[in-house]
Amino acid sequence: MLWVKGFLEEDAEIGQEVTVRTIIGRSLKGKMIAVNPPYEHNFGRTIPELLTVGKELRDLIEGEG
Repeated sequence: MLWVKGFLEEDAEIGQEVTVRTIIGRSLKGKMIAVNPPYEHNFGRTIPELLTVGKELRDLIEGEG
Protein backbone atom coordinates (compact mmCIF):
# COMPACT_ATOMS: atom_id res chain seq x y z
CA MET A 1 0.00 0.00 0.00
CA LEU A 2 1.31 3.43 -0.88
CA TRP A 3 0.00 6.95 -0.36
CA VAL A 4 0.80 9.07 -3.41
CA LYS A 5 0.29 12.79 -3.73
CA GLY A 6 -0.04 14.09 -7.25
CA PHE A 7 -2.40 14.82 -10.08
CA LEU A 8 -4.68 12.43 -11.98
CA GLU A 9 -3.81 11.99 -15.63
CA GLU A 10 -7.52 11.55 -16.45
CA ASP A 11 -10.82 12.05 -14.64
CA ALA A 12 -11.74 9.01 -12.52
CA GLU A 13 -14.06 7.73 -9.83
CA ILE A 14 -13.20 6.10 -6.49
CA GLY A 15 -12.33 2.43 -7.07
CA GLN A 16 -10.99 2.89 -10.59
CA GLU A 17 -7.44 2.23 -11.72
CA VAL A 18 -5.71 5.59 -12.20
CA THR A 19 -2.41 7.08 -13.24
CA VAL A 20 -1.05 9.80 -10.97
CA ARG A 21 1.70 12.23 -11.98
CA THR A 22 3.71 13.38 -8.95
CA ILE A 23 5.10 16.90 -8.57
CA ILE A 24 8.55 15.64 -9.61
CA GLY A 25 7.14 13.98 -12.72
CA ARG A 26 6.93 10.32 -11.69
CA SER A 27 4.01 8.40 -13.14
CA LEU A 28 2.39 5.82 -10.85
CA LYS A 29 -0.61 3.54 -11.40
CA GLY A 30 -2.99 2.14 -8.82
CA LYS A 31 -6.51 2.01 -7.45
CA MET A 32 -7.94 5.33 -6.24
CA ILE A 33 -9.47 4.89 -2.78
CA ALA A 34 -9.94 8.55 -1.73
CA VAL A 35 -9.80 12.13 -2.98
CA ASN A 36 -7.60 14.46 -0.91
CA PRO A 37 -7.56 12.14 2.14
CA PRO A 38 -6.48 13.64 5.47
CA TYR A 39 -3.46 12.37 7.37
CA GLU A 40 -4.60 10.00 10.12
CA HIS A 41 -1.32 9.12 11.84
CA ASN A 42 -0.31 9.91 15.37
CA PHE A 43 2.79 9.55 17.51
CA GLY A 44 1.49 6.65 19.58
CA ARG A 45 0.91 6.40 23.30
CA THR A 46 2.60 8.79 25.71
CA ILE A 47 5.83 7.46 27.20
CA PRO A 48 5.88 8.76 30.79
CA GLU A 49 9.68 8.50 31.08
CA LEU A 50 10.08 11.01 28.23
CA LEU A 51 7.82 13.70 29.69
CA THR A 52 10.54 15.13 31.94
CA VAL A 53 13.57 14.66 29.67
CA GLY A 54 13.66 18.30 28.51
CA LYS A 55 13.60 19.71 32.03
CA GLU A 56 16.13 17.18 33.30
CA LEU A 57 18.52 18.03 30.44
CA ARG A 58 18.17 21.78 31.04
CA ASP A 59 18.85 21.25 34.76
CA LEU A 60 21.99 19.25 33.91
CA ILE A 61 23.27 21.86 31.44
CA GLU A 62 22.58 24.78 33.80
CA GLY A 63 24.27 22.92 36.64
CA GLU A 64 27.47 22.60 34.59
CA GLY A 65 27.67 26.39 33.98
